[in-house]
Amino acid sequence: MAIRAALGAGWGRIVRELLIESVLLGLMGGALGVGVAFGGLRLLVAAGPANLPRLHEISLDGRALAFTFVLSLISALLFGSIPAFKYAGRRIALGGRTFSAGRERRRTRNVLVVAQVALAVVLLISSGLMIRTFQALHNVEPGFTHPEQIQAVRIAIPRSQMPDEEQVTRTQNAILDKLAAIPGVASAGFVTSVPLERLQMQLNPILAESRGDAAAYRRGDVLPTRSFKYVSPGYLGTMGAKLVLGRDLAWADIYNPRRFALVSENLAREVGGSLRMPLASALSRLPESPGTK
Repeated sequence: MAIRAALGAGWGRIVRELLIESVLLGLMGGALGVGVAFGGLRLLVAAGPANLPRLHEISLDGRALAFTFVLSLISALLFGSIPAFKYAGRRIALGGRTFSAGRERRRTRNVLVVAQVALAVVLLISSGLMIRTFQALHNVEPGFTHPEQIQAVRIAIPRSQMPDEEQVTRTQNAILDKLAAIPGVASAGFVTSVPLERLQMQLNPILAESRGDAAAYRRGDVLPTRSFKYVSPGYLGTMGAKLVLGRDLAWADIYNPRRFALVSENLAREVGGSLRMPLASALSRLPESPGTK
């Protein structure tokens, strides 16, 4: 730039050269980013679940390309104007080796290096935390196995047309029997809400006699609540959930209501101290169910 200024190039021509170079590099970077995004998107679509709705409609449309072009152009003009207005003045003709290696340039370079190292450290820490979170989520038991083999359908029986609880239970039993008889269907079951779904979440305190929760409940103390769901026989087998101890629900338990419940392993250890301790003696209050939902 000093040589061009010494040969008679004006401030405008030098600024124009710097801006053209910056815009060209910015557009090339934007085009490269679009190419990487297109390849990554194709890879994600190919690796995505086949039953994801409208999976093959995910693509880069005109709006994404226009946004990338505008962002690349603005970034190029913004960052290209900094050296243009800073170094394209009259004092550039006075420069040389001393100007190019001046104190100001070294200070700017040091600031950029410090900023890059700081950003790299932040990205490295964030990436490590994200990897740890992904590993933790990968080890969580979601309450079902083989989701590609599970089909969830939401149905409801109007109370106005079928007010009798026993009739509702028999209707649900018949529906499950007919569903299980369909070729290709291994099993079927009812549940108020599938795992990882917060719809129809129901909460109620469970009192353990071994901890004196009943007395605390009578005193009006606030006790922790537990979420529970109404399920039908066969639901655990349908979702692939395993029983650690005991047996599954049977339709006889529904037609002849008893104080019977399936609890998680953590809750059983918390209120009973051992999985082999009878829950009837560990639990003094369970949510009453009028029938299978």
